[in-house]
Amino acid sequence: MMPCQNFFQFCRNEAHVLAPRLQRQYTEGMKHVNHPVRTAIFVALALGCILSLVPRPLQADVHLPSIFSDHMVLARTEAVPVWGKANPGERVGVTLAGHTVETVADADGRWRVDVNLQNCGPGPFEMRVNGGNRITIHDAVVGDVWLASGQSNMEHLLRATADADREIANSANPLLRQFSVEKAGAAARRRKR
Repeated sequence: MMPCQNFFQFCRNEAHVLAPRLQRQYTEGMKHVNHPVRTAIFVALALGCILSLVPRPLQADVHLPSIFSDHMVLARTEAVPVWGKANPGERVGVTLAGHTVETVADADGRWRVDVNLQNCGPGPFEMRVNGGNRITIHDAVVGDVWLASGQSNMEHLLRATADADREIANSANPLLRQFSVEKAGAAARRRKR
């Protein structure tokens, strides 16, 4: 039996014991309130408790993959893809740098839009994704995106190089960003599924 089924079974079994006790405690505490108001409050509380036990359909919010996050860099091109998940059939809108693009999530809840950032300045911008909820990405910039991969020397830290202090002092550029992808082998990916 699932945990929630155990809880519901407990409620059904114990209701005949708990209900009179709760009603007595409620009545003792409400002696100073006139009878019709007391009855209305008791009925509202009882109805609220009962309705909280009725199963409701799960409501999914619009979600984005982790690559879309505060301080991200988007490519300056005419078709920048933005994608995610939502309720099937849910209308999703993406607004960035004055451009708004809308779509509807497919039967699996997947959605994708392409935002034209070809003639956009560097920013920073806020990206808003609206659906059943609203997601706001702060400090997004538009420019050149470089994908770097290779041997272990791709992760060589600047502070471990010759003249590190001077290079670090001269490297301040608020438009440079880095997104590191977690390393995982094929076996680790299979375990996550």
